[in-house]
Amino acid sequence: MKKIIILFFVLHSCFSYSQCLKVLMEDLAKNSKEFKAIVNENSGFKAWQILEQEGSALRTDISELSLVSKNLEAIEKAGGYTKWKAAVDVGRNGNVFKNTIRFIDNYKPTSTGKIGEVVSENGEVLGTLYKQKKYANSTNLDYSYKYKTPSGNVKTLDKLKIEISDDFIEFDFNIPAELKGQGIGSVVFEDGIKYYDIKNPDYKGVRGRWEGNNPNYTDGMSDNFKVYKEAKLAQKSDEMAAFETWTGKQAKKNGFTKAKVVTDDKDLVLIEFTK
Repeated sequence: MKKIIILFFVLHSCFSYSQCLKVLMEDLAKNSKEFKAIVNENSGFKAWQILEQEGSALRTDISELSLVSKNLEAIEKAGGYTKWKAAVDVGRNGNVFKNTIRFIDNYKPTSTGKIGEVVSENGEVLGTLYKQKKYANSTNLDYSYKYKTPSGNVKTLDKLKIEISDDFIEFDFNIPAELKGQGIGSVVFEDGIKYYDIKNPDYKGVRGRWEGNNPNYTDGMSDNFKVYKEAKLAQKSDEMAAFETWTGKQAKKNGFTKAKVVTDDKDLVLIEFTK
């Protein structure tokens, strides 16, 4: 704690010294040891400062703090976090990733089992993507991604679930920070849409169900929830805020250009994306 306070006095550049110190103390009191460990380092504290000024709703998000702390130079060159993030999102939204998906030779949207591999720019296979029905007669889909970490360990991500509820497709993704930005979620999203276009063509659209009080998420809330709430705080309309989220961007890319907010509560946001 002492080191954090010293960093604050040395490095602070918040718009209001007293207000910024108050926010910092509140964040330290409310958040985990992992959060404190990050902001206790020079780069982590600078990342917190940047997010406090340009992305306040994300300032205690462990994944975003780690990402920003590793890209301080790039953020400075871009002219700030907002401009840097926008440039990164342009690449992601255009499906321009460092890694690409290579589907199996006989792949079809209805294929199950191994459906493809994630391949790096130099042709190295980084991981394998699988799709299964939850049950034999179920309309729900479970995706898993088996991959190798930089240290050589093999991990499996199995929190990629899609289901139809009340004729709306719902996506339940919780992708760890080390895999974000690689395009895996986008591939699964698009593959799921293609699957249901064939198997359940009468579905109405895509529903975003985003929680703000769930211990399964870093900081207790989903990324979509945080981005939506932040956009609303910035006085953006319901529809504009909906399309600022990752799910909103994926929905729009796949032809769902309308957004209706069904629920916008303290701990839950429900949005229906339709064509």
